[in-house]
Amino acid sequence: MDTPLISRSCHVRKPPKPKKGPLSRYISKWEDLESKICAFHVRKHERLIEDVCTYFKNFPISQDICTATLRFGSSVSDQSGIFEELASQLTGTTELVCRLTPIDCHSLSSIVQKLFHEFVDAACPNDAPRLKKSLVTFENLVQIFKLITKNAAERQRSPKKRRDAKPSVTGTKVIIIIEDVTSVAPTILEDFCLILKNHLDTMETCLVFGMSSTSQSVHKLLTFKCSSCLSIQTFTSPPVPETLAEIFELLVLNRDFPLKLSPEVYNWLNDFVLFHDFSLTTLLHILRVALTLHLQTVDENVIEALFQPGLDVEVDEAHLAHHDTDLHLEELSKLFIALGESKSVNFKECYLALQKDNFLESVIFKKVEQTIKFLSTDELKSRLMSYIEKTKESDQILREDLLESIVDLIRRLFEEDLQENLAENEDTNFSDVKSRFELKSKLLMAAQKKRTTRLDVVKEDLIGLLKSDVKSLKTPSSLKMYNEVYIRNAKELENFFNPSQRSRVHQALATPSVYLNCKCCQVKSTELKAELPPISLAYKLHLECGKMINIYDWLQSYQTVREDSSKLSIAQFLRAVRELTLVGFVKPTTRKTDHCQRLTWGSC
Repeated sequence: MDTPLISRSCHVRKPPKPKKGPLSRYISKWEDLESKICAFHVRKHERLIEDVCTYFKNFPISQDICTATLRFGSSVSDQSGIFEELASQLTGTTELVCRLTPIDCHSLSSIVQKLFHEFVDAACPNDAPRLKKSLVTFENLVQIFKLITKNAAERQRSPKKRRDAKPSVTGTKVIIIIEDVTSVAPTILEDFCLILKNHLDTMETCLVFGMSSTSQSVHKLLTFKCSSCLSIQTFTSPPVPETLAEIFELLVLNRDFPLKLSPEVYNWLNDFVLFHDFSLTTLLHILRVALTLHLQTVDENVIEALFQPGLDVEVDEAHLAHHDTDLHLEELSKLFIALGESKSVNFKECYLALQKDNFLESVIFKKVEQTIKFLSTDELKSRLMSYIEKTKESDQILREDLLESIVDLIRRLFEEDLQENLAENEDTNFSDVKSRFELKSKLLMAAQKKRTTRLDVVKEDLIGLLKSDVKSLKTPSSLKMYNEVYIRNAKELENFFNPSQRSRVHQALATPSVYLNCKCCQVKSTELKAELPPISLAYKLHLECGKMINIYDWLQSYQTVREDSSKLSIAQFLRAVRELTLVGFVKPTTRKTDHCQRLTWGSC
């Protein structure tokens, strides 16, 4: 038997680190963008939360209940995150902060039970005892509050216990957050506020009302007896258009992220956020889907070159050209904003409109042109000079030709005799007039001729400068790698997040293979096949019927296609009819007990 040699032993080596591919670089860039959006979302509500905390801290002792109303926009859906941050900040005022969701507010007893458990957890944080429902009363709730207050006072008086105990912030207030006050019945809310009012001497209470409608709806919801017990202060979240303007800078003007949103995608995203759902979760989800759909259409080597400059010279040159165009767009947009009226022209609309070819025919350019013609000398000078000063403060480098042209226009505006009529120097001699008709026509032409001053010439030169600069602008669609750099899947995103519900249900029932990815279900929308799901087959058969559908005939047609008359087949058919009723395609009728009524017509 051969003895094992040392040379045959196994030597363990540390495997090399895997090379970072385009996916890892994309993930790092996306995480950076996501962190910026999340940080912006937190900053946006910091002022609101600080104002509420200051209001509770500085509220004097009164016979009314201190109440703060937080009013959000109707499209803001992620209010739970805001209330969670508010609850964590309010712990600096008191540790008794209770959050009540709409589920907890369906009755007065459920509200008291929720508060009771919160108080017990605060009194016994380590081992909360199980209590009978008979003990859950408001009187016992007040007694537990007194116990918590007494323990807090003893901890503050005893130096030894204060030194040994963990640092905690306690107070004598109870802050109750009702996340959606409009979902609470008015009678329940009235009884709850009156009970808190009666125990205000023994248990100081503050209320926070969250709502997504106007502040007037709170006064409509509260009765006079209830509102007389409350001292209400309304706090409003930042308006959604203002927030979208700042998100625009993160998504479109972000130079660190190599991919950009096209005007169509951003306009759709803007409308979706304003009218449907303005939440951070939905916004990030839409961006993830948009990036995923876009990356599926781009070559992997191009993606790697976009996220790691220096690999491909052609991609780097195209990316640099897009970067220069972005700077040109931003420069022109700020100039139009400085010259136009702030109410009629904003930066976002101007920036997106400049990316199109027909900007000179747009409403924005016509408004700016009209505004320039009506400006006085001093106003025009101040606007041009403020534009140059703001550009220098923002460390933005102006193009030399544009800077020289603007400086020359400002110099001409400081000249004298800007109101001098240049048309007076023209020849107005009527000595060569030979007839009365010729004299009349010359006088009419002289009366209709507009008065031209030096200021008008400067304004025309400024408008000509804007037109020439817009014409020299290279739109992003005319540059190379436009389809790779810009995300342009607005229609696909609309189908994903804002579809027509009925057409989507019809597509799912008529062609189930699109959703099931099953080869046996790959049929035309009008074709019948035994392998189709029961609800899909029943749906296609009901399209062949009239207004009233005989359920027995419908069942016979179903069994004929399936070639099965067992009890299982009948049960599947009845379940399919029930599902079609829930969807809204058919409904039972009292005219004929063995019939049902068809509700939809057409295939979409």
